[in-house]
Amino acid sequence: MIPHPVLSEPLELTLHLVSGERTRDADRFLFQPRDYLRLREEGTSVRASFPWERALEDLASLGSSRPSPNAAQRLGELLRAFLAPLGWAQDEQRLREALEARRPVRLTLRLEPAELCVLPWELLTLEPTGLALSDLEGCTLSYERPGTPPLPSPSSPPPAGGRILFAWAGDVPVAAHQRALAEACARSGHDFDPRRDVLPHVSLASLERALRAHDEPIAALHLLCHGVPSEPGAYGLAWDSSWGDGEVHVVDAAALRAALEPHAARIRMVVLCACRGGDAGLPGNHLGSPARELHRAGLSAVVASRLPLSTGGSVTFTRTLYGELLERHASLEHALAEARKALRLEGARMDGASLQLYARAGEGPDLRPFIFAPYCGPRPFEPQDHRRFFGREALRQTLRERVEAAAAGQGPTFQVLAGASGSGKSSLLRAGLLPGLSPSAGSSRGCARARPGRWRRCVRRGPLRASGGSWWWIHWTRPSPGWARASAWRCWARCGRRRGSPSGARWCSPRCGWTTSGAARRCGWARTGSGWTRCSSRVGACCWCRR
Repeated sequence: MIPHPVLSEPLELTLHLVSGERTRDADRFLFQPRDYLRLREEGTSVRASFPWERALEDLASLGSSRPSPNAAQRLGELLRAFLAPLGWAQDEQRLREALEARRPVRLTLRLEPAELCVLPWELLTLEPTGLALSDLEGCTLSYERPGTPPLPSPSSPPPAGGRILFAWAGDVPVAAHQRALAEACARSGHDFDPRRDVLPHVSLASLERALRAHDEPIAALHLLCHGVPSEPGAYGLAWDSSWGDGEVHVVDAAALRAALEPHAARIRMVVLCACRGGDAGLPGNHLGSPARELHRAGLSAVVASRLPLSTGGSVTFTRTLYGELLERHASLEHALAEARKALRLEGARMDGASLQLYARAGEGPDLRPFIFAPYCGPRPFEPQDHRRFFGREALRQTLRERVEAAAAGQGPTFQVLAGASGSGKSSLLRAGLLPGLSPSAGSSRGCARARPGRWRRCVRRGPLRASGGSWWWIHWTRPSPGWARASAWRCWARCGRRRGSPSGARWCSPRCGWTTSGAARRCGWARTGSGWTRCSSRVGACCWCRR
């Protein structure tokens, strides 16, 4: 069982900035010092001026295809100097103390003036290390547009699961993204059907049809395309034309907002894998970035890149993000932090630093687009549920040791785990034993499962022809002692006596709760030969293994 970290209450900080100028006409924006006010919770405010003329050149360098690290550092220090008169030193002290105590931090930026969204707040530096916010483990930065209340959930509590809808357009790394999504879903047991969940050559019309075709919640709408200028000073997305003529249609932020707003209540997260999906354009742009407009439409969480996103970086980001969300059941904040770390380790620091999260502080700080039920109910735990399966550690360790001994040729090759109905033997084998096996002992790829009427097909394939320490698992529930005895003998004979069969363990887990005799007697009918010995482990009844 993989240990879960001890969760602590996160530190939540808010930076609410409004314009300090008399006029708020964005068309008259000039690159000159401009005053802003920070609104505090107690109702007071403080004023500071941002030197836009000093940031212009570095902003242009940061938005190029090869962002300058020097420009990024200068902008981070310029932002810190701007926040100094606004009482940022006290917030920074609390932030450092929380991170030193391994306490997560969430900083929410409520930026009312649209031009402030142009600034790369992820690059804000901290003293005395000079590290940027995006480089700090445990610190999440989110953007919130003032005046956008969250939409009510269609159901409370929200339903578990939620599908992934992968839509793409243009010359983009489709195969790599789809493979990353499919692998994360396969390892976690999440349903992903490319015939239903992949929308190629997306257009506004095809996206609308896909969203209306199914009523189930969408945990993630993954949009992969190119980001292009929609007009001077603004950016949009390059999609296919709805006319089907093969032409490229530039979807601006307003059109994207109008397309997704009717479905905002059931889309939990939108991931814009596109260059400049979070770029607000030049100061003075009324519309804002596509990510900000989706957030304005009521979407719970929007993830986008402010800067150009490299091809390799987009694949690493996708693989890490969904791996954390689906396999480790992590929060969106933690998954983004891990994605930034993975990009930084691959030498793509600016790809990670440009990632933005638009979310409301009232819905955080623990965003979960993929919802997992904490208990499986009447069905047994499956291998993909192993993170929710706990307890019985001693028995799990004993079973693992027996499988490893069988793989090494030092233990019995055919073993029976017997127990009464409802004792948990199926969950123990599926979620307790299988996921914890080392590659030398066995894995989900080296395991075949035989059910009533299918054992011949299972015996002919998979583990019997695999090399190394494969293992075989038989699970019977049919209440027929004679049928089970005969089938067990046939399977054991083919598994253990077949020429060239690999070493390894073959587990049989019969259900014996339908009998009325004692534990030892209930296991007696499952014997397939002489020389059985009783093991000390118990699951409802007892475990038996052949010497």
